[in-house]
Amino acid sequence: MVGAKVITVKVTRRFRTSAAFAANEAAAGLGIAQAPLWQVRALLDQGRIELVLTCFETPPPPLQEVWPATRPPAAKTQMFVDFLAARLKGERL
Repeated sequence: MVGAKVITVKVTRRFRTSAAFAANEAAAGLGIAQAPLWQVRALLDQGRIELVLTCFETPPPPLQEVWPATRPPAAKTQMFVDFLAARLKGERL
């Protein structure tokens, strides 16, 4: 059901592969697939696929920075972490 509209999709056969690229390309032309958003972002941006069942997405995992407790991080490392945190703040991963 999409909004208040019921959509029926006839499934004729299965497609199996162990290659992510092949699965994503097949989804663009053959049907539904499950993949991480970062992996199919280009297909989504090109309009070749669309997101479905988004209400069932799992929450994104937290990102953590880790370095030895014996010394503080180098200035360039801290700058990179700060940049990354600002860049990813509103992103869907």
